[in-house]
Amino acid sequence: MPEDPRYGFSGRGRELLDIERALLRGKIVLLHGFGGTGKTALAAEAARWLCRTGMYRGACFVSFEHGGDAARVLGRLAEHLGVSDGGFDAGDATAALARLVPALVERPTLLVADNLESVLPGGDAALPAGERAALWQALVQLATASKGGCGVILTSRDAALGDGRLAPGQRAMHREVGGMDPDDAHALAARLLGDLGIDPRRAPYPELRDLLQKLDHHPLAIQLVLRALGDTTLTLKAIDEEFATLLPRFTDDTETGRSRSLMASLEYSLRRLSEEQRELLVRLAPFEGGASEDDLLAITEIPEAAWAKLRPALEQAALIRAEQVHQAVRVPFLRFHPVLAPYLRMRAGAEDEGLRERYAKRYAQVAHYLYNRDGREPTEARALARVEMPNLRRALHLRIAAGARDEAANMADSLARFLRSFGYGRELEQIRRQVEEPTEPDGPAPDGNFTLAEYLRESGFAEDALHRGDIHAAFHRVTALLQRIQDLPEGTARGRGSYEHCLVLTLLGRCFEAGGRPATAEARYQEALHVLETLIERDREQKAYVRHRGVLLAELGDILSEQGKYGEARSTYKDSLEIMKSLNDARGQAVALAQLGTLAMHEQGYPEAKQRYREAIAFFGNLQEPRAEAAAWHQLGLIFKRERNWDEAERCLRLSIGLEEDAGNAAGAAGTCGELGSVARLAGRAEEAELWYRKALKTFEDLEGAASQAIQLNNLAALIQQEVRAGRYPTSRLAEARALADQCLKIKSNLDAYSQIWTTLEILASIAEQEGDKDAARGYRREARETFAAFPGNRYGIDKRFGDLISLLAAAATQPELHSHFEPLLSKLEAAGWHIAAPVRRLWAGERDWHALAEGLDGNDALLVLRVLETLAGTAPPPAEP
Repeated sequence: MPEDPRYGFSGRGRELLDIERALLRGKIVLLHGFGGTGKTALAAEAARWLCRTGMYRGACFVSFEHGGDAARVLGRLAEHLGVSDGGFDAGDATAALARLVPALVERPTLLVADNLESVLPGGDAALPAGERAALWQALVQLATASKGGCGVILTSRDAALGDGRLAPGQRAMHREVGGMDPDDAHALAARLLGDLGIDPRRAPYPELRDLLQKLDHHPLAIQLVLRALGDTTLTLKAIDEEFATLLPRFTDDTETGRSRSLMASLEYSLRRLSEEQRELLVRLAPFEGGASEDDLLAITEIPEAAWAKLRPALEQAALIRAEQVHQAVRVPFLRFHPVLAPYLRMRAGAEDEGLRERYAKRYAQVAHYLYNRDGREPTEARALARVEMPNLRRALHLRIAAGARDEAANMADSLARFLRSFGYGRELEQIRRQVEEPTEPDGPAPDGNFTLAEYLRESGFAEDALHRGDIHAAFHRVTALLQRIQDLPEGTARGRGSYEHCLVLTLLGRCFEAGGRPATAEARYQEALHVLETLIERDREQKAYVRHRGVLLAELGDILSEQGKYGEARSTYKDSLEIMKSLNDARGQAVALAQLGTLAMHEQGYPEAKQRYREAIAFFGNLQEPRAEAAAWHQLGLIFKRERNWDEAERCLRLSIGLEEDAGNAAGAAGTCGELGSVARLAGRAEEAELWYRKALKTFEDLEGAASQAIQLNNLAALIQQEVRAGRYPTSRLAEARALADQCLKIKSNLDAYSQIWTTLEILASIAEQEGDKDAARGYRREARETFAAFPGNRYGIDKRFGDLISLLAAAATQPELHSHFEPLLSKLEAAGWHIAAPVRRLWAGERDWHALAEGLDGNDALLVLRVLETLAGTAPPPAEP
């Protein structure tokens, strides 16, 4: 067997399982793929593993790197089994097999035939057709005649062996060996750096992750490229940016043959191409990692007849492989060997200006196409965007270098949608910086307006800041941009009343929403809707306007729900859903349905809410949109928290945090940390809860998110106060709790009236009570009752549940003969936790001071009594729409 890989074998668990299953079914296994992916190492590891498990009693390894035939296989196998005496003739396949098969039945053996590409046509040791057929015949007979006594694993760069018996099907399984799993690739890189004595700080994770991805997690490439860090003047950034120039330096002098250098490995494959094919190959130099076949042909202008020969030649040489990126996308994506394009850029003709111009312009069109397709067919669009992103980013760089500022800004805006959805915050920041870098501008607009590039740059930076939780930075950019727009007369491009005006008002509403000002956000959304409806009236065919109206209504629904206006919110969500259905916008429909789930949760319709969130998790997971998936997991966790299912709540919230952190959403992860703190507190784990709350608070302090800080300050104050009351924390911590609550109250006082200020007032009341200040406690509770009762959502919940009862209790106040009929009902309410029997009896007796009646009641009990008083006095506001 070959020696173990120098840096150990890891990962490939799925491949090993597939190999084992295929061998158990009596199939020949062909491992194929690019050179250097570890086919030989995988075959050897499978042999060792299956011998250890007892499936085989031994393994025989035969290398074809320098040639070989059927006799070589039969002879080596005979030596391994101990039957190669003077009478054994490896050249007589029939007689040799007659000796080998009984020995294999007695001693089951796994045969590994390695590097078979060498004996294929065009290989270094190509066999004549007859001898190659004899080799395949011998391998098939060994796998079948011994009745399971001989398992066969083949490795080859080229999967086309030219024999139907070895084609994938009942007799054979083909398993492509691609790049490693990202985590396994990172582990390999870490071991390599350690063994070479390279300081791991010289390979920071974000830059290392990007380089490994660029290398397609290719094992040989990882080993040879990272060795270059032994030169202390090199950095990962320099390696990434100057990869083609540095390619000759990616070597390992301790190795021989194809594995000695990346160029040696690649040139071995290139030798199989004709001179004419090599000349055409240089046209692939602009691409990054591969390309969709239609784009490749449009850019390279390779004639159809020539491509019909070149593509199969490249596939057989293991330089490209065709992938279907999505079942609805018929055009294949041609994945390049990770070193092919950098290698080609060193060749004459690679810098052809016409080629580069076609490349950049084509991918600018692709970016626009994908942006528009994302609304209608998001799964297909995102699958394409993910594989084409390296090309899209390179094309953006070329458009900027060409001075096409507006086109580049448009392209960056299109890419931002995907990078943001994928959670690639670092990459998004890089392209924003690219667009912002000073280059020769296109010049001011003829009417004195600011350019499209300026608008897209400023709105893009604002949206990025908002997504990472930097509300102040977002608000500053949005308000400045809005002022520029409103200073321009109506009818001016990007001026007052334009679509850009509507978009900026929408963005401003999001800033207010994130900053804890839902009423102000509602006003901005309504203003944006007014602008948008005027635009739609002028041009009803403009689908972008109609789609944004659906988005706006969904966001308005969130704000209405946050303010407790649940009836209005439901109506708004349904209007949004209908618009998205009319546009066949699958993602918009998923968002609206998830929002209806949130509404169901507020109304305690937990089964419906769970179903909605699970559907959202599946949908956004399929889209690979981590932030939206994280939000759905978060909401599902909140439902389980309300149901007091602590284990499920914690599981869902932890999944949410992982996705938020992967997406670089610090604010979202911190909010979920706070919810994990609440789960820990309710489950009786106070010290753990405090750690979660403080972690969340620290993040929000760094982000300067006042509304989110207030939530965590409130949580901490409540926790400490409750633990002191229970005797588990010292009374000296009451002062700390009071300071936290005071700080929270100060923040909430500057927010809208819907910040649940009553929860903080209740905490301060409890602290004052524990400190013996009864007057202060009474004052805080009075104010808490008033703010709780003023919140429309609380009134909506009471009216929905007790609407008829409220009217009957009010009527009974003027009809004493009815009192006895209600006493059993009052007793049932008391047993259910609604402690209103005594206040209602006092109300029937003529008492009308709500605060006196509500003394000692919680917010919901006090509000129920207030609603009876209001109904009796005829001062109740109209009931909320169901």
